[in-house]
Amino acid sequence: MKRELPGNLFKRLYRNTIHSLNGLKTLFKEEKSTLLVLLYACLALLGCVLLQVSFKEYFILGICFLMILATELLNTAIENTVDLVTDRYHELAKRAKDQGSAATFVVVLITFLIMIYLFYPYIMR
Repeated sequence: MKRELPGNLFKRLYRNTIHSLNGLKTLFKEEKSTLLVLLYACLALLGCVLLQVSFKEYFILGICFLMILATELLNTAIENTVDLVTDRYHELAKRAKDQGSAATFVVVLITFLIMIYLFYPYIMR
């Protein structure tokens, strides 16, 4: 196995970071649902501030919203790949897109349930 020089490793890390940031930029630019996720995250953050939740709860909600973002990235990758392969209707293409969307929906639902669990004690006091 060829050993990589430290300079090359940093160049590769830099390039990979640029590619990742480009993926995020494209996601926010082209996927309107991602802007809704950002809006919901801001509303959740406002709820955290108003309810004066602990750092642990901020942290948990941050992870939840990052999971939604990650799932949305995967869903978009699935949709783009399907669109690249075929521009005609096909039942398998529809299933792939629907299942990618369902994955995002499930993570959003999990986040919502976690928010209820975290905020409930603060709301009831």
